[in-house]
This record gives sequence, C-alpha cells and structure tokens, in this order.
Amino acid sequence: MVCSTRGTVVVFPGSVAPVDWARDLLALPAHAVLDHADLGTVPLGFWLGLEAVLARIEADVGGKPLVLAGHSLGGARALLAAALLASAGRRPRQTTAFAPPRVGSLNGLIREAAVAYRYRDDPVPLVPLGFAHPCPLVQLAPPLLELDVLADHHLANYRAVLSP
Repeated sequence: MVCSTRGTVVVFPGSVAPVDWARDLLALPAHAVLDHADLGTVPLGFWLGLEAVLARIEADVGGKPLVLAGHSLGGARALLAAALLASAGRRPRQTTAFAPPRVGSLNGLIREAAVAYRYRDDPVPLVPLGFAHPCPLVQLAPPLLELDVLADHHLANYRAVLSP
C-alpha cells in the first residue's frame, strides 16, 4: 500500500505462500462458492479473508481515493475488493487486474470501472469454469498456442507489453 495526500494505491499480491495456493485450489470446485448479497455468486477461495483486508485498508486510508491492482490471485482479490467497495458507495478511482482468474459478474458493479489483462496463452484468466469476468478482459498479445502456457503467466510479460 502506498499512501499520499492525493490517494492510496493498494496492490494485492499473487500467490506466494501455501495459504495462497490453498485459496487458489478452493476456488476451482464449482460447489465452493459464496452467495454474496451485493456481489452475487463468487468463488469462495478468492473471497476468504478479503473483508478483514478491506477493513484494515479502510482504517489506514480513511476516505482518500483508492487505486487497486493485482496479479493472478491478487487480481481476483482486487476485483472483488473494488466491487465490495462500489456496493458500499466507495468506488475506487481505478482497478487493474493482471491475469486474474474469473470471479463472476459481480452484478455489474465494476463493469465500466475496471480492466483486466491476459497475456498470450495465460491459462489463469480462463478459470474457474462457470464464472465470468466482471469487466473487459484485454488480450495483450495474440495467443501462440505454445505448450508452456504457464510461462505466459509471469508478471514480467505484462510489464514488458504495458511499459512505455
């Protein structure tokens, strides 16, 4: 989290610890879902612990404008956080997700206020099955249909394409 007098940038990290991988795996089964009153049906694994994280962010930044971002699991959590904030009348200034898995439509709360990116054959934005992306998914480079699709998931690929 980076704070300034003009606002706060919050970056949700991707999977780095065993608990993160457990969240990823918990999001894959179609039955592991949460029916949220404002957001609709979301994958449970991506949701777990998010409300506590948002409470801490709100306590630290107060009413300052927010920019949210994340990669992979962090992208999913950034999108979910943006929708939850929007449902409470506190829409982030911008939300950007790199290689996010699908989190559901989130009842259209961030359709126009967020963007998600997919690099080449990155498989992560295509799962879990049965869910949609809540905002446009921008394809950064044409798919090459390579065998090593996980190589396309690295954040460095996204930086290389989007950096000036």
